[in-house]
Amino acid sequence: LLASSTNVTIASGYFGLTQVQKYRKIFIDIVRKGGQATLIHGLGKFESIPKPLENELGELHNQITKYRRSAKSGVFFATERRYHGKIYRLETRDRVSALIGSSNFSQAGNIDNLEANILTSDSLLISETDVLINRLLEFSQEYSPGILPERRARRDVAGTAINYAVPNNVSNVPAGIINKVVDFTLPIRPLEKSSINLAFGKGRLVRPKNGNNY
Repeated sequence: LLASSTNVTIASGYFGLTQVQKYRKIFIDIVRKGGQATLIHGLGKFESIPKPLENELGELHNQITKYRRSAKSGVFFATERRYHGKIYRLETRDRVSALIGSSNFSQAGNIDNLEANILTSDSLLISETDVLINRLLEFSQEYSPGILPERRARRDVAGTAINYAVPNNVSNVPAGIINKVVDFTLPIRPLEKSSINLAFGKGRLVRPKNGNNY
């Protein structure tokens, strides 16, 4: 559908570098032929994006603006509120369709993951989708260098995650415990209702009732 579209709008919480690169020429060709190509990134203004992706989107935006006939063509970033939805609006000469669901415009969202989407050409749903897209554009900012927050650098050295489930004063499990002889067995009989709690420790604190002290 994308390749045969005369107008396309993609509003997605996240964008992936590979998908932008893959369809970049199609977006530019649509605009060169007089159509509209609108890409709205829903979370980049709030969370930042990887620099290679920003460079790719920036170059795509520059190419689109060379040929666009509508100010709605280009790359935009939601600014007023975090947008996490996924809408693909595809318009051909004889049909308007919308893919609405969970798929981000990324390799993971379009190919790798199991996603849930609805493809519709229902006129009422298309109309409501257009209202949402126009609302998004109202509080979105056209891309230009410097509008996105700097991406926080990841730590170079991997650390060991703290296991808060195990208190510091608890001894380590003896080596080879799986191979040791069993001292005793404890039968467990599941019942519909039970107040028994088993724990390797002091157990849970019994809270006093009626305002009594611990």
